[in-house]
Amino acid sequence: MTLLESQLQSNIVREEFWKNGWSKETAKETSPNILNMIEHYNRVTAWIETLVLVQENIDSRTAVTEYLIEIADHCRKLQNFQTCSAIINALEVWTIHRLPKKQVRMNV
Repeated sequence: MTLLESQLQSNIVREEFWKNGWSKETAKETSPNILNMIEHYNRVTAWIETLVLVQENIDSRTAVTEYLIEIADHCRKLQNFQTCSAIINALEVWTIHRLPKKQVRMNV
């Protein structure tokens, strides 16, 4: 993930940041690489949400969640804040965050 995101980031040119070009109607022309980063972030977040929610029992959901937290910590140490943030945000979405406490047993 870190290598992929590094490549995505290196494709961004400074002109893409001018005047918040990624948030305008012409974003596909003015900021295509920033849009690619945003799309990648959203895909990673959705994948992580799905990964947690498809677990059929509390033990597997807990194991997956703990593993994802470990991955987020490794990403933080590698200064890959995008993946770290995607993992944390995915674990905080309402579909996961509002699971009854007995649905996820954390040992972290």
